[in-house]
Amino acid sequence: MREPIGIPFLDFLEAAEAKGGFETDDVLAALLPLMHQVLAAHKAGVVAPLDGLQHLTLTAQGHLMFAPDKAGLPQKNAAKVEALQSPVSQAVDVVAESRRTADLDTASLTVSDLGVAAADGAIRKPVFLPGYTTWEHAIGHHDELTDIFSLGMLLASLACGLNFTNAAELEIFTVNRTNLFGVNRRLNPVSSRSSSR
Repeated sequence: MREPIGIPFLDFLEAAEAKGGFETDDVLAALLPLMHQVLAAHKAGVVAPLDGLQHLTLTAQGHLMFAPDKAGLPQKNAAKVEALQSPVSQAVDVVAESRRTADLDTASLTVSDLGVAAADGAIRKPVFLPGYTTWEHAIGHHDELTDIFSLGMLLASLACGLNFTNAAELEIFTVNRTNLFGVNRRLNPVSSRSSSR
């Protein structure tokens, strides 16, 4: 394993944004080693420590990694996952929910994505959570698919230059996730397709 240099992920993201953001090559250079490490963990029957950013380190080469001893056994809460993912109706497919708040005094309209929840709130449906964690982590479920989703969120964060510890920046992503060019016009079409799922 490469020697970590201790630069926190958010400092890495901020430094890149100060220089105009990441290019596709930078995003891939940072994440591919982590993706390979997660794949190796899955082959060994464990999951990666991707519940938040505390276990990610940056190597001198600019690669994100985690200490192998931080990987752990999968946690299963399949009944809760199934209950939260079960559709209420088979006749209607709700793909997004939002709240519009109009302030007549200031003639303003605010749109909030209800697919973004507070990190400390009760989970009643699949939602995006700030802090690079997932709703699955919040309900005590962490399997290989949870890791893959977490990697996708890291990819989106780097590719779009958004800090997902900030709920407002996470909402920018969720509102635009079907068209990430609305967030970053320089985004590589392949990265955009991978990050928006």
